[in-house]
Amino acid sequence: MHPPTLIEMIRSYSKEQVQAGNWSAKSEQENNAIFALLVRIIGDTPCTELSYPALRKYKSTLIRLPANLNKSPAYRGKTIAEIVDMDCSPMAVANMNKNLSRVSSLLRWGVKNGFIQTNYAEGLQIKRTTRSDEDRCPYSDEQLKKVFNHQLFTQREYKYPWQYWTPLLGLYTGARLNELCQLYVGDVRKVDGIWVISINADTPDKKLKTRSAERCIPLHSKLLSLGFLDYIESQKVTCNSRVFPELRLSRDGYGRKVSKWYANFRKKLILTDDDSKEPDFHSFRHNVSMSLRQGNGLQGYSLDEIGEVLGHASTTVTARYTKRLTMPQLQAIIESIDYPITI
Repeated sequence: MHPPTLIEMIRSYSKEQVQAGNWSAKSEQENNAIFALLVRIIGDTPCTELSYPALRKYKSTLIRLPANLNKSPAYRGKTIAEIVDMDCSPMAVANMNKNLSRVSSLLRWGVKNGFIQTNYAEGLQIKRTTRSDEDRCPYSDEQLKKVFNHQLFTQREYKYPWQYWTPLLGLYTGARLNELCQLYVGDVRKVDGIWVISINADTPDKKLKTRSAERCIPLHSKLLSLGFLDYIESQKVTCNSRVFPELRLSRDGYGRKVSKWYANFRKKLILTDDDSKEPDFHSFRHNVSMSLRQGNGLQGYSLDEIGEVLGHASTTVTARYTKRLTMPQLQAIIESIDYPITI
C-alpha cells in the first residue's frame, strides 16, 4: 500500500474542517486555492517525502509570485517557473504570511493525524515591515472632500439608495462593509432612547467577523440630519424587511455589489497617483479611529473605547474585567467624530 500523498492529506484535512463546521464556503474555497498552489510548487509528493527543503522551496517561490495569480489572464496556461521569470510585483507580505500560516495549519494537522512526523512549515512566516494598522491608509482631508463633494452626495444623484448611504454610514459609524449591507430594518432601533444600528447575526444570512463584532452603534447626528431615519421609514412603508433590499446574498455576504461599485466610483475620482496606496471602503474605519484618537482638539479616546465602536476585542487585561460602555457614553464618543467636509 502506497503512502498517502500531499493531495490525499489535503483532502482529508479539508473534509474534516468542513464537516466540523470550522470552514465557511468562502474559507473552504480560499484554503483549497492556497493548498492547490502548494501542490503546483512542490508537486503531489508522498507525505513521507515532505521535508524542510521542500517547504523552503515553497516559500522562496511564493514570495516571487503575484497577488492575482489565479485571476489575471496574463498568467493563464503558464507554469509556476514561467510566472516567476516574468518578474512581476510580488503579493503583499500579509498575503504571503496567510499562505504560509494556512500551510502550517495543514501540516500541524498532518502531524496529529499520522500523515507526517514534523510540521516543516512552522516558523516560515515573513517578518512584517509595517504594522497591521498600516495595511490600509485613512482618507486625507482632501480625499474626503473629493469623495463627498461629488454630486452623488451633494445632489443625491444615485441609482440606488445604498450608493448614498453606505459610504456615509461607513464614515460616521466605522462599521464594516458587510455589517452595513446585511442590516435589516429592525436593526435600526432605539436603545435607551438613542437611535442605533444593531450589528448582529440573529438571522442565518448574517455574518460577523468575530464575536466582538456584535454591538450597537449610535447613529451620528449627521446621519439623522441627512434623513437616514426617513429612509428607514420609507422601507417600512414599502414593506421591505432589509435596509438595502437591492443587495443580494452571495457567498461572502451582502457586500459584494457595493464593494465592486465603490471601487469603480473611487477609481474615477483619482484620489492618488499610486493605486496601491489608494484608500478603499474600509479605510473609513481608519478615519473613525483616527478622529476618535485625536479627539478633535480634546483628549482622545482609548483604544478600548474605540474598539467598542469598531467591534474589536479589548486590548488590555483591565478592559476585560470592565463593564461595557453605556449607550449614552457610546453616543458621546460617536458624536465626537468630525470631518472637514460639508454634505
